[in-house]
Amino acid sequence: MDLNQFLYDIRAVAPRTWAISDHGADVFYYVSGENSGLFIDVGFGFGDLPATARGLDDKPLRLVLTHGHPDHACGAWQFPRAMVGRADVGLTRHYCSAQARKGMAADSRRTDPQFAQLLELGFDDRRWAAAPLPRLTPVDPGFTFDLGGRLLEVIALPGHTPGSIGLLDRANRLLFSGDALHSGQIWLQLPESSSLAEYLAMLLGLQPLRPAFDWLLWGHTQDPAPAALMDDLIAGVQDVLAGRRVGEPHAWFGGEGLLIDFGSCSLLYAA
Repeated sequence: MDLNQFLYDIRAVAPRTWAISDHGADVFYYVSGENSGLFIDVGFGFGDLPATARGLDDKPLRLVLTHGHPDHACGAWQFPRAMVGRADVGLTRHYCSAQARKGMAADSRRTDPQFAQLLELGFDDRRWAAAPLPRLTPVDPGFTFDLGGRLLEVIALPGHTPGSIGLLDRANRLLFSGDALHSGQIWLQLPESSSLAEYLAMLLGLQPLRPAFDWLLWGHTQDPAPAALMDDLIAGVQDVLAGRRVGEPHAWFGGEGLLIDFGSCSLLYAA
């Protein structure tokens, strides 16, 4: 087994659309049209990402990041350019710079027993840690990726991070939503996350586009989530803001927050 086979489980989830599990740590996507292919996020970037795409088709490659966290954006080092939401450019540099990756590699050598297996399979952590980030190009809502017979529109989804974006594929009725909107545990407890009121404003602003998509393709499972969960999420956040409900204290690996379950999804927010 080579490193890519070990790291990446690839599943077709829609026409010319593949969900790629990054060794269980995150999920990113490769989509293609008649003229070009587009990575939507790239995970940690331990494997050979261009080779992964070449195993699916032979289109010229582009990259867009839904947000700047390392489990979605560190693999950008393998590309000449990455497009990212304007408000997340600095966040991407903070979390995914060569200096940040150097620290992650050192921590993993000390604490992650699976890291040795990556090294045995050919992962060069020193090269990974030393490679500079590519040029980060800000992308704003309304920008459209034209892949040739397939259009993906950039949608603002601030909340998890200030510059989180989604990609709307109207033809296939899909919204690639990163970590901003999904059926798992949505994180708003981070220092860079929006307030609950700001997050609700984003959700309400997204409602006019709701008839354009049925499924959410998001950053931590290969299973699409029904877009109808937006109704539960909006009602739940409104209840929390009105004082009708409150989350339970919850500890996570980076701190504490309040966790509340809305049925089709849950939310971890700052106390």
